[in-house]
Amino acid sequence: MQDVWAGKWCILKSGMIFAGEFPYNEMAPDLLENLCYLIGFDKVEWTEHTEIYQGGNVLNSFQKRFDALLKEIVIESLRAGFSEMAMDVRNKAA
Repeated sequence: MQDVWAGKWCILKSGMIFAGEFPYNEMAPDLLENLCYLIGFDKVEWTEHTEIYQGGNVLNSFQKRFDALLKEIVIESLRAGFSEMAMDVRNKAA
């Protein structure tokens, strides 16, 4: 599932750039916690979600975001390429 996870984020981040958006970055929770303390927060709590995703479940939120992102990419050949990459990720998940 690591390949699926990495593939879907690669597609979303790259697509956001082509759509003129700023891609967001993920951060390790403990690093974010330390940064929050550095800027003055007194108490920081976070919860680790460790559910194991199987097959299509891991792609539910990806598909919603991907569909919206495709509408923002104006070049047809780019949309086709991203769609092909997304199909590869879906096939890996299956």
